[in-house]
Amino acid sequence: MLTVAEALDRAQMLCDAATKAGALNPMYGKTGSSHPMSRRVRDRASGVIYDSVKIAADAMGLKMKTLYNWLSGHRPNPTTLELA
Repeated sequence: MLTVAEALDRAQMLCDAATKAGALNPMYGKTGSSHPMSRRVRDRASGVIYDSVKIAADAMGLKMKTLYNWLSGHRPNPTTLELA
């Protein structure tokens, strides 16, 4: 049987392992094209290919979520951008 102190230590150790926060998290700092789920975007008019929706949104002066909704088909797409 565990003592109270041992049980608390074990609970803390399990919590630390399950919630790798900050730099310990393997996905920490992976944004834009460095993220494994990043989607490339192509501009049909100019032929420019952007490495991620975020990069394309910044280049076009749009919010990332708005552009993603247009590209994914949740909203009508008024732009010449499409998922590559």
